[in-house]
Amino acid sequence: KYEPQIVPHEVHKKFLYCTLTKTTLPMDPKKVELHVNSKRFKTLVEEQEKKKKEQAVKEEEKKALKAKLREKRIAAAKAAGKWVEPKAKAGVKKKIGAKKKAKAKAGKAAKGEVAAEGAEKAEKAGSESSAAAPTSVKDSKKLRRAATKPKKQVKEPQAPTLKGKKVKKKAKGKAEPAPSA
Repeated sequence: KYEPQIVPHEVHKKFLYCTLTKTTLPMDPKKVELHVNSKRFKTLVEEQEKKKKEQAVKEEEKKALKAKLREKRIAAAKAAGKWVEPKAKAGVKKKIGAKKKAKAKAGKAAKGEVAAEGAEKAEKAGSESSAAAPTSVKDSKKLRRAATKPKKQVKEPQAPTLKGKKVKKKAKGKAEPAPSA
């Protein structure tokens, strides 16, 4: 009944919480009625409604200003000869196409055609890991991805090198020959 302002308490399940007054209320209908009819609650509700109305007015003014500035900018661009008519958004067409494809795949999956397509592609790719044909749309997608993905090359471990470290070997008891120039 008082849903936007009074909601169930998150921690204490036996209580309600007033989002306006930040008050915890017991789940007693009489207590809730007293709180809702209180002077403090009513003034806060009125203030909240005023703020919403002001925000709506500001949004309308903002939209009107944006439209006016856009028209002005377009008129200036047309006068300068730089105006190009905007194209239709490509994303809308893609979404429609994606929906059609999804419906077609769902229809094929019901008939079992997707599983057969996945098996054929797996055979073409030479996939030896999957012996059985895929049974669902997910399996066929996995097979297609596996067939198109390049395989990772495994590097063989190399012997550790001493990069940047100078190693001096000292001969015991023998003198090193002097470098000749």
